Amino acid sequence: MEAVRLKRKCPICSNASGITLNTQKYILPDNHPLKNGYDVVICNQCGFVYADTDSVQADYDKFYNSFSKYEEGASIIGSGLSVFDYNRLHGAAEYISKKIDITKSILDVGSANGGLLKELRENGHTKLSAYDPSGFCVEYIKKNMGIEAINGSIFDIQKNFSADKKYDLVILSHVLEHLLDVSGAFEQIDHLLKEESHFYIEVPDASKYTEYFVSPLHYFDTEHINHFSTHYLKLLAQKFDFTVVDEGEKEIQLSDNTIYPAIYVLLKKNNIKNKNESVKFIYDDTLAANIRRYIAKSFENFNLPLIEKISKDNREFIFWGVGSTTLRLLASTDLRKAKIKFFVDNNPKTHSSDLLGKKVYSADEIKGHKDPIVVFSKIYKNEIENQIRKELKLENEIIFLN
Repeated sequence: MEAVRLKRKCPICSNASGITLNTQKYILPDNHPLKNGYDVVICNQCGFVYADTDSVQADYDKFYNSFSKYEEGASIIGSGLSVFDYNRLHGAAEYISKKIDITKSILDVGSANGGLLKELRENGHTKLSAYDPSGFCVEYIKKNMGIEAINGSIFDIQKNFSADKKYDLVILSHVLEHLLDVSGAFEQIDHLLKEESHFYIEVPDASKYTEYFVSPLHYFDTEHINHFSTHYLKLLAQKFDFTVVDEGEKEIQLSDNTIYPAIYVLLKKNNIKNKNESVKFIYDDTLAANIRRYIAKSFENFNLPLIEKISKDNREFIFWGVGSTTLRLLASTDLRKAKIKFFVDNNPKTHSSDLLGKKVYSADEIKGHKDPIVVFSKIYKNEIENQIRKELKLENEIIFLN
């Protein structure tokens, strides 16, 4: 395929042309701030894979402030309240505590509900701060942890922090994959770092999407718009003149049936103030080849017969979940032709939204309805089944799409 002009420049090398691998389409709730799709593309200069989207940063800022899934109550991601989330945060804190002395100041950017900071405090760190685009998360940290927390976008750091406010370590854990302007984020973070300080980055490992297959096109959701391998994290470090102190791979247990691949780097800030203009962006097809295999496997695993059966069934269905899998299947298959009674989701931010003219309700509102329940989530299918059977004590037929 020939390279074409892209709407979004490459987050690594700023090249503006590439090849389309896959197109994602979503049917979104009426008040959703993001655009209803994007192309997954390969940069034809460096080989990075990312989402070429019409959405702008203000759209994403609004999404994380108003639709954040990190506010879901007892199961909120980033709080450490679930056993799997606790294990993830505890492991990251243990690693950081081995590398960074407890006397050093630490800022967690994209802190969600402060679970990582809580674990760092358990390890003896006291100079802790949080920064997050969700006002709810910021207030949660202040009220429940007594930790300094500031509300704002990563791209407003210079506005929200005084010029003399510097830290020994800045953490960006599972944030960089969400950002439109990766280089701009690095430049903002640089304003927060002391000389000879450290920068910890952790992201999903896009080179292992096929090896850690969840469900078709799962990793191409509405939020994850950059697909990193260690190679590209190190290119960014080189571009902004950081020294790579350490790097590694890890597995993150998301639920009792899903493991997620991740990578991390620990960087050290050098004294040079400007970007390193000598970086050579040589095309590398390694990541793109892995993503191609992932896309092929995804199309092999779509349960089209079941989707067709549901779409033609005369019964009404309750659709459980309004995440990216649901929104994608509604846009790309005949599933939207099914007789949908209403949607259910555990994220209160989605409740009372209109999706295909149907309301999204909390799980409690399913009581009294005997219709079959279609569950979209593969990651939390066991937890949802337990919620339906044990917590809600319902006997409805459950149909798992994944």
